[in-house]
Amino acid sequence: MNPNRSEIFDTTCFPDFNTLPEPHDHLVIFTPAETSIRLLSEGAASGARSATFYAAGFGEAGDVEGLALAAQLRQALDDTGMTIVGPNCMGVACGPSGFCSIPGRNPAGACPRPHRGRGAKRRDLRLHQPGAQ
Repeated sequence: MNPNRSEIFDTTCFPDFNTLPEPHDHLVIFTPAETSIRLLSEGAASGARSATFYAAGFGEAGDVEGLALAAQLRQALDDTGMTIVGPNCMGVACGPSGFCSIPGRNPAGACPRPHRGRGAKRRDLRLHQPGAQ
Protein backbone atom coordinates (compact mmCIF):
# COMPACT_ATOMS: atom_id res chain seq x y z
CA MET A 1 0.00 0.00 0.00
CA ASN A 2 1.42 3.34 -1.02
CA PRO A 3 -0.74 6.39 -1.80
CA ASN A 4 2.07 7.94 -3.86
CA ARG A 5 2.95 5.05 -6.18
CA SER A 6 1.06 2.71 -8.46
CA GLU A 7 3.86 0.11 -8.46
CA ILE A 8 7.08 -0.67 -6.57
CA PHE A 9 9.48 -3.42 -7.73
CA ASP A 10 6.83 -4.85 -10.08
CA THR A 11 4.28 -5.03 -7.25
CA THR A 12 0.99 -3.13 -7.54
CA CYS A 13 0.41 -0.51 -4.85
CA PHE A 14 -3.01 0.48 -3.54
CA PRO A 15 -3.70 3.94 -2.07
CA ASP A 16 -5.41 2.84 1.15
CA PHE A 17 -6.84 -0.09 3.08
CA ASN A 18 -10.26 0.26 1.45
CA THR A 19 -8.85 -0.44 -2.02
CA LEU A 20 -6.91 -3.61 -1.16
CA PRO A 21 -8.27 -6.56 -3.19
CA GLU A 22 -8.09 -9.09 -0.33
CA PRO A 23 -8.43 -9.15 3.44
CA HIS A 24 -5.18 -9.02 5.37
CA ASP A 25 -4.12 -10.45 8.72
CA HIS A 26 -0.70 -8.85 9.17
CA LEU A 27 0.67 -5.39 8.41
CA VAL A 28 4.29 -4.64 7.56
CA ILE A 29 4.68 -0.91 8.28
CA PHE A 30 7.67 0.92 6.78
CA THR A 31 6.75 4.52 7.55
CA PRO A 32 8.09 7.12 9.99
CA ALA A 33 6.93 6.90 13.59
CA GLU A 34 4.55 9.84 13.16
CA THR A 35 2.47 8.06 10.48
CA SER A 36 2.92 4.48 11.70
CA ILE A 37 0.46 4.78 14.56
CA ARG A 38 -2.31 6.05 12.27
CA LEU A 39 -1.66 3.21 9.79
CA LEU A 40 -1.71 0.67 12.61
CA SER A 41 -5.13 1.91 13.74
CA GLU A 42 -6.53 2.03 10.19
CA GLY A 43 -5.19 -1.45 9.49
CA ALA A 44 -6.79 -2.82 12.64
CA ALA A 45 -10.11 -1.24 11.65
CA SER A 46 -9.91 -3.03 8.30
CA GLY A 47 -9.26 -6.44 9.86
CA ALA A 48 -5.53 -6.82 10.53
CA ARG A 49 -4.61 -8.47 13.82
CA SER A 50 -0.84 -8.01 13.95
CA ALA A 51 1.99 -5.92 12.50
CA THR A 52 5.73 -5.72 12.03
CA PHE A 53 6.63 -2.18 13.02
CA TYR A 54 9.95 -0.93 11.60
CA ALA A 55 9.91 2.70 12.69
CA ALA A 56 12.28 3.97 15.34
CA GLY A 57 11.77 7.15 17.33
CA PHE A 58 9.61 5.88 20.19
CA GLY A 59 11.82 7.07 23.00
CA GLU A 60 14.76 4.71 22.51
CA ALA A 61 17.06 7.66 23.16
CA GLY A 62 14.96 8.94 26.07
CA ASP A 63 13.77 12.03 24.17
CA VAL A 64 10.48 13.63 25.24
CA GLU A 65 8.94 13.57 21.73
CA GLY A 66 9.76 9.87 21.28
CA LEU A 67 8.38 8.97 24.69
CA ALA A 68 5.14 10.79 23.81
CA LEU A 69 4.91 8.76 20.58
CA ALA A 70 5.52 5.58 22.60
CA ALA A 71 2.57 6.48 24.83
CA GLN A 72 0.40 7.05 21.72
CA LEU A 73 1.51 3.68 20.33
CA ARG A 74 0.65 1.93 23.60
CA GLN A 75 -2.79 3.59 23.55
CA ALA A 76 -3.36 2.49 19.92
CA LEU A 77 -2.41 -1.08 20.85
CA ASP A 78 -4.77 -1.01 23.83
CA ASP A 79 -7.58 0.45 21.70
CA THR A 80 -7.19 -1.99 18.79
CA GLY A 81 -6.01 -5.19 20.47
CA MET A 82 -3.26 -5.44 17.85
CA THR A 83 -0.07 -7.40 18.48
CA ILE A 84 3.17 -6.01 17.07
CA VAL A 85 6.79 -6.94 16.61
CA GLY A 86 8.73 -3.73 17.15
CA PRO A 87 8.96 -0.85 17.06
CA ASN A 88 12.50 -0.47 15.76
CA CYS A 89 12.90 -4.00 14.44
CA MET A 90 14.25 -5.56 11.26
CA GLY A 91 11.45 -8.00 10.53
CA VAL A 92 10.17 -11.50 11.09
CA ALA A 93 10.89 -14.75 9.28
CA CYS A 94 9.07 -18.03 9.90
CA GLY A 95 10.57 -20.91 7.95
CA PRO A 96 7.80 -23.48 8.35
CA SER A 97 5.14 -21.10 7.01
CA GLY A 98 7.35 -19.23 4.55
CA PHE A 99 6.23 -15.90 6.09
CA CYS A 100 8.87 -13.21 5.77
CA SER A 101 8.69 -9.49 6.53
CA ILE A 102 12.41 -8.80 6.24
CA PRO A 103 12.99 -5.95 3.77
CA GLY A 104 14.45 -6.72 0.38
CA ARG A 105 13.64 -7.03 -3.28
CA ASN A 106 13.21 -10.78 -3.03
CA PRO A 107 11.83 -11.62 0.41
CA ALA A 108 11.03 -15.18 -0.64
CA GLY A 109 14.70 -15.72 -1.54
CA ALA A 110 15.80 -14.07 1.70
CA CYS A 111 13.65 -16.40 3.79
CA PRO A 112 13.71 -19.87 2.26
CA ARG A 113 11.66 -22.63 3.81
CA PRO A 114 13.75 -25.11 5.77
CA HIS A 115 13.85 -28.75 4.76
CA ARG A 116 10.93 -30.52 6.36
CA GLY A 117 9.86 -34.08 6.04
CA ARG A 118 10.34 -37.51 7.43
CA GLY A 119 13.80 -38.12 8.70
CA ALA A 120 14.69 -34.42 9.03
CA LYS A 121 17.26 -34.38 11.82
CA ARG A 122 17.79 -30.69 12.31
CA ARG A 123 15.61 -27.82 13.42
CA ASP A 124 17.02 -24.32 13.55
CA LEU A 125 16.14 -21.41 15.76
CA ARG A 126 17.81 -18.17 14.81
CA LEU A 127 17.55 -15.06 16.92
CA HIS A 128 19.09 -11.81 15.76
CA GLN A 129 19.46 -8.38 17.29
CA PRO A 130 20.38 -5.98 14.49
CA GLY A 131 21.09 -2.99 16.71
CA ALA A 132 19.46 -0.70 14.15
CA GLN A 133 17.96 2.60 15.26
